[in-house]
Amino acid sequence: LNKKGKLIAVHGNMDAPELVSILPAKATFEVAGYRIGVTHGFGSPQNLIDVVKYEFEGVEIILFGHSHSPINEVKEGILFFNPGSPTDKRFAPFNSYGVLELGQEIKREIIILK
Repeated sequence: LNKKGKLIAVHGNMDAPELVSILPAKATFEVAGYRIGVTHGFGSPQNLIDVVKYEFEGVEIILFGHSHSPINEVKEGILFFNPGSPTDKRFAPFNSYGVLELGQEIKREIIILK
């Protein structure tokens, strides 16, 4: 993946110790002038936005997972974007992935797989 561009990855709660030892729990970076936070997430899927929002300061976008259920919501001026999961439905009725296009505007879409 590094051949396609800079790869930024974080570990999740079910990852092997080998991954946890080399990947951070969260990361912050900038793309197209947007400051972005990324984390897997943790805790109850019911209040996940509230959990991940306190992991970052000064970001416009927070990318996260954990619940396997897609979220595409702006709250308090921050885009909370969880693409869901293309392979494991757990708390969602369908598999999905997300696409973000960052330019003067943020284009965001959750794609439902059938």
